[in-house]
Parts: sequence; structure tokens; C-alpha cells
Amino acid sequence: MKQSDVMRLFLSILILAALSPLQAPAVQEDLSIDSIFGDKHTNAAPLVPSPYDRNAVSLVGEILQRSHYRGQKLNDEVSSEFLDRYLDALDPQHLYFLQSDEQEFERYRTRLDDLVLEEGESLPARTIFRRFRQRVDQQYDYVRELLKEPLEFTGEDSYLLNRKDEPRPKDLAEAH
Repeated sequence: MKQSDVMRLFLSILILAALSPLQAPAVQEDLSIDSIFGDKHTNAAPLVPSPYDRNAVSLVGEILQRSHYRGQKLNDEVSSEFLDRYLDALDPQHLYFLQSDEQEFERYRTRLDDLVLEEGESLPARTIFRRFRQRVDQQYDYVRELLKEPLEFTGEDSYLLNRKDEPRPKDLAEAH
């Protein structure tokens, strides 16, 4: 096909598109918060222990020790760093976990290595993730309630976009 033929075809498509009747999209009458957001939906699988957890966790721990590029053994120091990274991976902007959650998870700080290597235990990961989902649900519910009323932008309120270096909220009120 010559360049002039391609140009004619392209112009024909544009003209046909311009001449074809346009249909307005259906207007949704109900614009309430419930119609916009609907119910909470998640594709997350339930966090239930599996009979294979112990083997999988132990195997991953062994692989990490043997195959890690730094050849680092799992110890209390690595365990502590892993806990911090897990919390930051789930909540990098410090929006969901509260300081009380972080204090509760301190019991795992130097025990993760022992739990993984000796017991094949995945309970800390499940516990922390359940709490994360609980906090996300709480924030979701709060925002839904907040959006039921019209918002006013007349005050001097501000919003900190990057909370990564800020401390975690003390309580739910501060998180909100």
C-alpha cells in the first residue's frame, strides 16, 4: 500500500467517525457514596494456616541462608531488619499501623530467625498482615463516613503527602 492510500484510508475513517451519530453514555442517577464505592471487595485469600506452612517456611529460611548473595546467616540482627522492612513494605507511608501495633510486633523482633529456622512458624507474618488489613478496613470505613457529607475547602488544613519519615500514628484518631 502506498503512503497516499494509507492517508486516504485514515481520512476516511476519521470522516466516518465524525459523521456517525454519537450516543451519550447512560447517566447514573444514584451518585451516593454507596453506589460509587459499593461494598468492600478484596481478592485476598483468607489467612489460614496450611499443613505445609512449616515445611515451606523452613525451606525458605534455609534457602535464604545458603543462597543469599551476601552469605548472611539468619540471626537476631537480620530478624530485626526483616521486621522493619516487612512493616515498611506493607505501610511505607506510615498511614495504617499505629504505634501500639508496632510495639505489639516488637516481641517478634529478635525471634523471627528462631521461629523460621527452628519451628517453621509463619504466625508472625500472618498476625502482622491481619492487623494491616484490619487497619486498612478501619481507614476505608472512616473515609466512607467522611464522604457522606459535603467537603468544605475553606479552612487552613493541610495534608502531608510524604509521611515516610514521620512516626506512625499514636491512635486511630491521629491516623484519621
